[in-house]
Amino acid sequence: MNALPESRDPQIQIENLSDIHLFTNPFMKTSLLSYQLIQHANMAMVIQSQDTQQELRRILKPAGMPGGQRGYNKVFWDGTRADGIKVAPGRYQVTLYENNQVKYHSHAFRLGG
Repeated sequence: MNALPESRDPQIQIENLSDIHLFTNPFMKTSLLSYQLIQHANMAMVIQSQDTQQELRRILKPAGMPGGQRGYNKVFWDGTRADGIKVAPGRYQVTLYENNQVKYHSHAFRLGG
């Protein structure tokens, strides 16, 4: 059996996060971020305006709950700001955090108009 040796070296890290995909629907002003986790982790999806870099929405997914559990996860954004108001047509970016560390930053994408 060719089992990989377990490493206790703190310099060797295995990424917990993989297979990150961002799907956007510019007409419905929505987006879906999917990813795989090897183990549970606290996750946060932050949506910003590309023009102003203003944070519009932060979606938190606690470790062990949907969005922060081991295996396939998806986080849906309905195109609203934190106050529930729909965002204006424009260009946006998504940043994904795992345990408060940036793990993914999207290219700008267009929603609406």
